Amino acid sequence: MKYTSTIIINISLPEFVKILTDYDALKYWQRGFISFEHLSGDFSRVGAKIKQNYNFGKKDISVIQTITHSNLPHEIFLNYDTEGICSYQKNYFTALSDNQIKWVCKTVCIPTAFHTRLLTIFMPRVFKKQTSIYLNDFKNYAEKSTTVNYAKTKINMGL
Repeated sequence: MKYTSTIIINISLPEFVKILTDYDALKYWQRGFISFEHLSGDFSRVGAKIKQNYNFGKKDISVIQTITHSNLPHEIFLNYDTEGICSYQKNYFTALSDNQIKWVCKTVCIPTAFHTRLLTIFMPRVFKKQTSIYLNDFKNYAEKSTTVNYAKTKINMGL
């Protein structure tokens, strides 16, 4: 399954990249985020591996993030591997002005288990909605310092 998500964020490109690459800030804009563990490589560099831990309701999920391409501040490509699914993201960042950027996130989800295959076939909006929520939560945090602690919508991946 492939899809593209786009958002306009009203901050400068350098400030955007600073927030995006701050793993300590993930808890402020990624719902369900619990913790991260640096596994290998230099942060924000090709080859870096970070284990990210989440809780979605009654389900704990660990995701291994691998940076496969980095040309910051303009783009970064990431692989996410977890039980049942692998996702590949190509993220592009374009300055529209001194204080406005466009973030284009191109995602490919490849199910590795039967139940996630069914989700990608019958409920692809679940994945698209999750990406949209994360992008909007990032925007709210970057622009207004609004954290997900105050968010009203929960993400339920159904995994």
